[in-house]
Amino acid sequence: TATLALTNPTYADASWTIVHQPKLNPLSSTQLRTGAPKVDTPLPGGATQTIPLGMTTTGGTGLDDPEVFSFEPSSGVIRGNRDRPTIASTQIVTVRFNPKKNVKYSTKFKVDIECGRG
Repeated sequence: TATLALTNPTYADASWTIVHQPKLNPLSSTQLRTGAPKVDTPLPGGATQTIPLGMTTTGGTGLDDPEVFSFEPSSGVIRGNRDRPTIASTQIVTVRFNPKKNVKYSTKFKVDIECGRG
């Protein structure tokens, strides 16, 4: 178990969500020419993106399995501080790792901020 502190030092409210960042492996030129099988990958906001199936693996660097991680909470709104923006509002997020197998995991997540930059 680990904890993260998300802060919002601005006047505006910040809507956030933690999202999985799938690892992408380049496809071979043969796969590109012959048309590799495709898979729909979920995006924030309920949309999906169709990408070649071979691009969702980790390339031997570790298992990319977002299901072994849990975040509490996994989304929310951090209120802006309209009176004193120098005092940041904070949200604590608890991260838990529950492996399914005794293997190396290599999974990336990002905090997606609605209308955020960076």
